[in-house]
Amino acid sequence: MEFGGRVREARQRLGMTQRELASATGLSTQYISDIERGLATGTTETVARICRALGLSMDEIFLAASYENTEQAGRQGEVGCGAGGAGAGDGAAHEGGA
Repeated sequence: MEFGGRVREARQRLGMTQRELASATGLSTQYISDIERGLATGTTETVARICRALGLSMDEIFLAASYENTEQAGRQGEVGCGAGGAGAGDGAAHEGGA
């Protein structure tokens, strides 16, 4: 499930309407609807506002979605810091100090 679907799921679990979530975040109801349908993603600040209003951390929203996508692809593995991004999974060595 993608970010928007997880937002919808969390909002519904709390018994919130899109209008209530919009009011709690300072965003428009249309924008919340667009996010839930995957038509918009929002800035980091927007995501943080939504997560705060839903009582979730950004990790809970994104890592759960990443884990589900990994499961659906049939790959059992770790999901966490460093997963994805440039060079991930391309066989490049990741050695050396910080």
